[in-house]
Amino acid sequence: MGKLRKGSLIDDVDVRGWWGDGPPILFTNPQIRKMLNLSKAGKDDVFFDLGSGWGQNLIIAASEFGVKRCVGVENSKARCQKARGRIKKWENEDRIKIDQIKIINCSYIDVIEAKVRNVKLSDATVIFFGLDDLRAWKIMRRNDLPRRGCRFVYYNLTLFPDIMPDENGVDNPFYVSTAPFNPPKSKLEWLRAVVGIERPFLLTKEIQELRDELSHDYNVEEQSQKAIERYGIQFRT
Repeated sequence: MGKLRKGSLIDDVDVRGWWGDGPPILFTNPQIRKMLNLSKAGKDDVFFDLGSGWGQNLIIAASEFGVKRCVGVENSKARCQKARGRIKKWENEDRIKIDQIKIINCSYIDVIEAKVRNVKLSDATVIFFGLDDLRAWKIMRRNDLPRRGCRFVYYNLTLFPDIMPDENGVDNPFYVSTAPFNPPKSKLEWLRAVVGIERPFLLTKEIQELRDELSHDYNVEEQSQKAIERYGIQFRT
């Protein structure tokens, strides 16, 4: 797990010039490796990426972590075409197996609602959800998804205050919760978990500091995205 195999540098695409829909590659390669390590992704897993962009999460999951099946769900036709072109190149270079990665051009809501033929989110053992969409989350929960044992991965801009991260399921900015989820006993318990504070007792001032720290993380992330959009900064390892 996590063993580098023939590399997966972002050396075949340029992320400058994207507009409107957010970055087509959201994380750097070290961050993606961190996320996949945290989720314990491996050769027996089926990995779904809801909102997969140009497929970098999928490529690293397949090439470095040996995930047996990776499914990317992307609503943008142009992004799907770019991802499929990259994946074909990797297949031709024998860096990933044929059909190890599949890209579905549709709404992730349709996948969550089981409206897409031969695509079952219930098959997933690892799901990455990097979208700030509470409606999708509510539909997922209503449909009893993710299934028992599935590792649900998210990050600090898509936190879900109604579920607790797993023990050892936090590696900033990523979080993992394994289904069936444990609800927090209190807002304070949840804050302690997501911010990483283990002290048994906290004063009112310290609780506010936790909220401030979490807010700071959001602001830093948002500002970094604005900088990328404004200056065309490329993601590099």
